[in-house]
Amino acid sequence: DEQSFYGLRSLRELHLVDNGIRTLDNVGPLPRLRSLFLGMNRVAALEDLEKLQDLRSLVQVSLVNNPVARKPLYRSQVVRVLPNIRHVDGREVTEEERRRISDQAQGAEQKANMGQYVLMDQGLSGIPVAT
Repeated sequence: DEQSFYGLRSLRELHLVDNGIRTLDNVGPLPRLRSLFLGMNRVAALEDLEKLQDLRSLVQVSLVNNPVARKPLYRSQVVRVLPNIRHVDGREVTEEERRRISDQAQGAEQKANMGQYVLMDQGLSGIPVAT
């Protein structure tokens, strides 16, 4: 239920292990949450990790034994979405790892931008028009 966590503004640690959770749609708003344990659930989509980005105080998250945790970009996505995170699934996030993930994200963004071109065509008036 989307109202489940409203009013829990001081909550600092949340354990939702083995609850059959499939989505992170309703996790929040929890402005002081520092630790979130979601192990042994059914979260499968990397896109669900984006839903944690409003948990700005989060420093520890665990999604072990969820299908999403087996995906290749899982850990990088968690670190990218949660800039203050210190531990993911019990493993420390190092500054070197943060830099590597940041560099990868910037490289991917640059590649995406290189593929964008604006084609110009001469309109009836002779003035170039973007097509």
